Order: sequence, then structure tokens, then C-alpha cells
Amino acid sequence: MDNAKQIKLIAHEAVDVLENVSNIAEESANRSKASSGHAQLASINAFTDTHAINNMSEISSSIQAGYRCFSR
Repeated sequence: MDNAKQIKLIAHEAVDVLENVSNIAEESANRSKASSGHAQLASINAFTDTHAINNMSEISSSIQAGYRCFSR
């Protein structure tokens, strides 16, 4: 597979990741609205959101590494 095809695949993966990030953000906003009156639910949601952000950071780092690898 040539570099152009590999970069195109990485770009498609990046779009998928951004769609997932958007979905997670929307779910987070909806959970925050639903749990605004419940301290325990708000605490659980904060933990879940932090975990999601950490996962997104790892995915972002992987995509960046892929771009660096194929742009040489």
C-alpha cells in the first residue's frame, strides 16, 4: 500500500474518531442535564467523562503518530 492510500485511511479514521468524540460530548451534556439534581449521579458522570477524555487523548496521539510516520 502506498503512502497516499495509508494517509487516506488515517484521515478516514480521524473522521470516525471525531464523530465518536462528538457523540460522547452530546451524551455527556445530556447526562449532565439529567443529573443536575443528584450529586451522586453527577460524581459518577464526572468519572465517566474523565475516562472518555483520556481515551480520546490516546486515540488522538495514535493518529498523530500515524501522520508523522507516513509524512516522512
